[in-house]
Amino acid sequence: MGKTVDVTGQRFGRLVVIGRTKGPNHHNAYWECQCDCGKTVIVTSAHLSHGDTKSCGCLKIDVMKQQFATHGESRGGIKTREYRIWIAMRERCYCPTNAAYQDYGGRGITISENWLNSFGNFLSDMGRAPKGHTIERKDNSKGYSKDNCVWATYKQQNNNRRDNIIITHDDKTMTISQWADDSGVNLAVLRQRLNRLGWSMEKAIKTPVRSYSRKDVSI
Repeated sequence: MGKTVDVTGQRFGRLVVIGRTKGPNHHNAYWECQCDCGKTVIVTSAHLSHGDTKSCGCLKIDVMKQQFATHGESRGGIKTREYRIWIAMRERCYCPTNAAYQDYGGRGITISENWLNSFGNFLSDMGRAPKGHTIERKDNSKGYSKDNCVWATYKQQNNNRRDNIIITHDDKTMTISQWADDSGVNLAVLRQRLNRLGWSMEKAIKTPVRSYSRKDVSI
């Protein structure tokens, strides 16, 4: 392993290296850096030299604010819904501290280069979101891009969840929610029939739902 080059005093974007420090992985060289905004951060040599980290995080915020202002996506200080969707999409794909990161960026879901740093391109490709719609990927194994995204209702989005229960019956394959809509049987009742009562799919969707008193459960 080569000797670590001392970068103390050098500037990388908004960061000025204060000195060498300890980090969680002894295989990497870590540096304490002072950001122009006043905050200090710990950064690896690789992230500094490759330009992956140029600030404590304030640069990203400033860039997003600039993009926001450039595209006029503020009405009385309130961000438009499409802009909020774009920001949320970026955070769950590239921000490890985001609560949804493990289901997106953590499993390799990315955003096309054309959209990643340009809200204008995103809005041009997607248009305004219809009321009650949000962004949806057609193929959940692929990332966010013009070819793989549509505006969808929350119900359509739920039908496309990775953890949905898919049932094939009588040569038809649908989610349990779609089966409920197709048969007219309430979703909660259908789940109860299949999971708790162990009914066959045929019996579960074709048996009329009877109304009981409040003490009973409709099956």
